[in-house]
Amino acid sequence: METNELFKQFVEEFLKINNKLTQIQKKPVLITPDLQISTSLLHLIDAIGTYPRSTITEIAAKLGVTKGSISQQIPKLIQLGLVRIYQVEENKKNKQLVLTKKGESVNESHATLHDGLYSTIKQQLSHFTPEQQLVLLEILNKISFSIEEYQKKLTKGNEE
Repeated sequence: METNELFKQFVEEFLKINNKLTQIQKKPVLITPDLQISTSLLHLIDAIGTYPRSTITEIAAKLGVTKGSISQQIPKLIQLGLVRIYQVEENKKNKQLVLTKKGESVNESHATLHDGLYSTIKQQLSHFTPEQQLVLLEILNKISFSIEEYQKKLTKGNEE
């Protein structure tokens, strides 16, 4: 197959994955009979649980989103009783995020939801050698970096 045609198919498949993930992010998930929460909030809870006492800036960097988007979501998580904010002693501007007991419970439920998906992905990846998996990881890292650079270029003109 010609290189340009192969690249075109690669881009189409990547965009298909991106669109599916975007659809998932928009749909609320019923975690308990009395709690329905968006996937994006669940992923924020997961990041806070994985990196406890991280700042909003650190969590945003881990998720690859803006600090502003995290700042907008935090009040909803506080209102639901899932997250607490602590002032950092050395720097009053920095706020650390920690899950409450309820937040930890929601995070565990979220992890259970992912078990099925992750086991399927692991099974699919098992068909590749560890070396091939490392190449795939490198490709994904390069795509992520390229998207970040592209986004910086697009937003640079808006900063003026």
